[in-house]
Amino acid sequence: MLKSTFLCLQLSLLSVVTFGQHQSTSTLFYYSDCSIAPTDQKQMLQSNLQKIGVDNIRSIQIKGYCDDVGTAEHSDSLSQERAENMKYYLSKLGVVEDLVERSAGMGEIALDPESPKSIEEQRSFNRRVDIEITYVKVQPQVERKVLRTASKPKTLNLATKPNEPFIADSAQVGDIIRLKNILFVGGLDIFLEESYDELHELLMFMRKNETVEIRILGHVCCTAKSTPKSDEYDRKQELLGRTELSKLRAIAVYNFLLEYGIDEDRLSYKGLKGDFPLGGPVMYDRRVEIEILNR
Repeated sequence: MLKSTFLCLQLSLLSVVTFGQHQSTSTLFYYSDCSIAPTDQKQMLQSNLQKIGVDNIRSIQIKGYCDDVGTAEHSDSLSQERAENMKYYLSKLGVVEDLVERSAGMGEIALDPESPKSIEEQRSFNRRVDIEITYVKVQPQVERKVLRTASKPKTLNLATKPNEPFIADSAQVGDIIRLKNILFVGGLDIFLEESYDELHELLMFMRKNETVEIRILGHVCCTAKSTPKSDEYDRKQELLGRTELSKLRAIAVYNFLLEYGIDEDRLSYKGLKGDFPLGGPVMYDRRVEIEILNR
């Protein structure tokens, strides 16, 4: 029988920031010989997922455990059931199955003779599932305003003229021009260092041609069917059926131009996901193009 003060009715949430991402470990506790989490535990997990945002999740690992009561074979089976049942429950909460990188039963946890906790307290703590979630924080987007920039625009020498402008002044309405050197960190909307010369040239073009209106087209690499492991984030965006990353890459350029005085009425943006790969190295699929809308 569980005591009313028993700590198993608590759910722990630990968060740390690593490499721009966040990690959260949620622990759910179970009744003896039961593979389904108690309702209150599932409710607390659901609340935590709402705080994180299901769309912000990048990966999940699930580990099930048992106490030392019963045979090792039974503990292995029960811990695996707990992990698999939790994976199913997460799918009901909207978590894409492919985001669960591991769902494993870890078997029983032996009693610690040196622990200050009683035997019952130890066993109650050992009957659990740990859910390790890696996620990112995404700020809400506000249309037609200066949107969030993933990286602060680099200070440019605006007096410097590009040596070889990449956009011909004769570009016509309907032309789509690939910005060959505006590239991004894999899985993010952060410019690579070599992008700023080309951003400078785009800025100069927009300043010189004051009536030109453009649509900024953002792309990600890969598709759900063909995905290099090096751009796992992009693949997960596709699995989620979202255009967010490709859109955010277009927004990064949009923000840059706004920061340097280009009127927002001359700019628009669109995310095209990974629907238009170039067929070469994946870094070149993480790109931006511009479409001339008006001159």
